[in-house]
Amino acid sequence: KLDSAVFDSAPGLKFVCTRSTGYDHIDLAAAAERGITVSNVVGYGTLPVPEHTFALLLALVRKVREGDRRVRAGDFDYHGLMGVQIHGKTFGVLGTGAIGGRVAELALAFGARVLAYDVVVNASLVSKGVVYAPLPQVLSESDFVSVNLPLLPSTRGLIGEGQLRSMKRTAYLVNTGRGGVVDERALVRALREGWIAGAALDVFEAEPPSGEILSPDLEGSLLLSPHVGWYTDAGFAEIMRQTAENIKAFAEGKPVRVV
Repeated sequence: KLDSAVFDSAPGLKFVCTRSTGYDHIDLAAAAERGITVSNVVGYGTLPVPEHTFALLLALVRKVREGDRRVRAGDFDYHGLMGVQIHGKTFGVLGTGAIGGRVAELALAFGARVLAYDVVVNASLVSKGVVYAPLPQVLSESDFVSVNLPLLPSTRGLIGEGQLRSMKRTAYLVNTGRGGVVDERALVRALREGWIAGAALDVFEAEPPSGEILSPDLEGSLLLSPHVGWYTDAGFAEIMRQTAENIKAFAEGKPVRVV
């Protein structure tokens, strides 16, 4: 966290470059008061995050974790490992910005019918076959739902008890967007009481997560990863490239990606 106290402890500070798109950990008002320029990096997750979305989903619905455990234990029995096919199903995408749009394209490539919810309609996705619909329709008709929304006052807790109850009991939810969009307490109930079949999370309301979301009884229906959707060879290299570019530009008196 970069706040007034941190800035006051470094009176010579002139520039901050965060190696992330988000900058809610930086007090921009305090930085502005002290003449500190703040830059971020953008676009590095456009391809890695959608790929991780499907990595999580496929691992979950094809029971990859359990299959691996069995084989290593000398158990080659396939009973109980029946998976769920994506092709021919309905795939809901919440948020169709750069990342969500790519998720929608990959879902189409899998042969799914794609429904999307967003306040802005992406005409390019529509031309490819994506159908925009109200949130209740997307949730109630989808077999898989991918959350790719930013965390805003309007999206915080957007997927709560009512929304989870409206989904199919056979549906799966994946969140690689922002943790606060999904109400974790409601999600825990949904999994325990069978409102939905399963979920996978790369982002959490608080990071690192704690409490019920980590309960051992959820391991069969909930797959977790430590906010690594962006973390690929290419994604990390792009962060480093932009960081160096930001520093060089500031040093030359022409700062870029200023937030």
